[in-house]
Amino acid sequence: MKVKVSLSIGPEQMKEAWLDIPDKKLTDLPEEELEAVVEIYVRKWLDEQLSVTWEVVE
Repeated sequence: MKVKVSLSIGPEQMKEAWLDIPDKKLTDLPEEELEAVVEIYVRKWLDEQLSVTWEVVE
């Protein structure tokens, strides 16, 4: 299965990618479990892409 993900900040798209999920991981899964597998892959991709930093100035 191919899943297209887009990372946006506000209205501006910052990054786009295609995730490949092996079909063997999806065989015979009910819809709810299929969505959970896709969500795991998307969250993993997001964790690898996103970094937030801040600095206290006062």
